[in-house]
Amino acid sequence: MNKIIIVLLIALVSMSCASVPDSMPPPYALTDINDWIYNNIEWENVGRTVETAQDPSTTLARRTGDCIDMSKLFIEMSNGAVELFGVVIDGKYYHMMVVSKTFGYYDPTHGRAYGWELPEGWVPYKGKY
Repeated sequence: MNKIIIVLLIALVSMSCASVPDSMPPPYALTDINDWIYNNIEWENVGRTVETAQDPSTTLARRTGDCIDMSKLFIEMSNGAVELFGVVIDGKYYHMMVVSKTFGYYDPTHGRAYGWELPEGWVPYKGKY
């Protein structure tokens, strides 16, 4: 069963494009993607930048990645229905997740969907990603 899921996910990533789809996927589809990444990709603290982040296919093959890698994989799996979104946590830590124009914030690193309300101490990052 796991092999079938992996093959389907690889096919989905390879067929996806960077443009925004004509119709947004339903919110449960984004939640399913968020949950799958959280449950199947192990977080590693490597501190990549957007420029040095690994390709989504590498993240799938290695089954590891940092918050940027996981977010880029989410973008690919959702066919561009979400965008990168950075936050500063408690004024100290920089973190990447994704935002849907329709359904709010998703954090595949922590396996959470926040809607439009970020956790206390999380401030949108205004700089360059």
